[in-house]
Amino acid sequence: MLAKSIWIILVAAWLVGCATGGGRYDARPSAQDKLSYPSVSQDANSVLPLSSNKDGTRFTVDGKPVGTVNAGGELKILVNNQPHNLIAEAPGYRRKESLIQPPYDGVSTVNFHYTYKDETGESAPTALAVIEDTPVPAKPSVNHTQPVRPPPPSAQPSPPPPVASLEPLPVPSNPASFGRFIALLIGNDKYQYGKPLDTAVADVQSIEMVLKSKFGFQITVLTNATRRDILGALENLKNSVDENTNVLIYYAGHGHEEKAESRGYWLPVDAEEKNPNNWIANDDITSKLKAMPARHVLVIADSCYSGSISRGDAFRGARRTEPGGPDSTSYLQKVAVRKSRQVLTSGGEEPVMDGGGKNGHSVFASALLDALQDGTGALDGHLLVERIRKTISYNAEQNPEFNYIPSSGHDGGEFLFIPRQ
Repeated sequence: MLAKSIWIILVAAWLVGCATGGGRYDARPSAQDKLSYPSVSQDANSVLPLSSNKDGTRFTVDGKPVGTVNAGGELKILVNNQPHNLIAEAPGYRRKESLIQPPYDGVSTVNFHYTYKDETGESAPTALAVIEDTPVPAKPSVNHTQPVRPPPPSAQPSPPPPVASLEPLPVPSNPASFGRFIALLIGNDKYQYGKPLDTAVADVQSIEMVLKSKFGFQITVLTNATRRDILGALENLKNSVDENTNVLIYYAGHGHEEKAESRGYWLPVDAEEKNPNNWIANDDITSKLKAMPARHVLVIADSCYSGSISRGDAFRGARRTEPGGPDSTSYLQKVAVRKSRQVLTSGGEEPVMDGGGKNGHSVFASALLDALQDGTGALDGHLLVERIRKTISYNAEQNPEFNYIPSSGHDGGEFLFIPRQ
């Protein structure tokens, strides 16, 4: 049986962008690379990693097929130091095209992500077709320090088209064999230099009660935490985990994006708007996740600009295929064995609402609480985000995203919420 515990890192303000820290990387291929990786041309001199959030995604570069990748995987190819036209084709989804530009550093991944809006309902085509260029309107500039007010009823977005609901999962007969469940919940309202928030602390307090009472989590809560508080808690978390322990991190608070750096930040309560000394970069936190030997890590992020860390939405393509009911016990066992590093965010690259939910919670936290409390079965991330979207799509102009965390060691596992009977 399984003897794994699950660390859940609920970070309600996991910010935009998974920027790569450290020094420069050498993108030049080794002799072994030249033998192993598909090459676009004879003068190819740089490694380019490709990925997708859909199984069976086929890549074509400058009209030349280079390979196929599954969700969570990576395909490395060789290119020369020129612009290239890249096409991705996922079964049942429209083709996506991108013009990629040098320099290529050998590490930064070109990731194609698909959502339900990209579905065609058809199987993968056998031949390439011309893709029409459709201009995408620029997003308006929004001050991230200002809470976003709910849109008037007339401006409420239309709900997404209906999709077949995922079947519920059973509660295993031996929930204790899945190991310990540990959570770090961070909620920041009282900012020393910026605009205060209204719901972050209340959100983590309510989430704490549900995780303890229904799922048996051991929980650490930080409220109105400084940079020192947050980094210290993450370090303690990292050092307390072994390979049979699995974690959850939830951060609620302000976030910030530095577009010139392609980097996102958490803003602790001692962060100053024009002084980054007390900001916490996403890649600093990602490095701690990489160092954790935990079997499963789930980050739940409820903050402005939180979506970029996931580089897209894997919700529809990486859905579990096993049916619900007793037969899906084997699914629970399979995904609990394999390593997972996943993130659920309250929105994409846009501001999200502080408030607007039930009982003084944010829209996202309110939907999350409902999803955790409803029903008696186990939950994986796909079923969790499906439930959350059904609520949020009617109440807010934000789209939760669920994906693996790139370059973190994700190996096809799933974080599971298992009720304690």
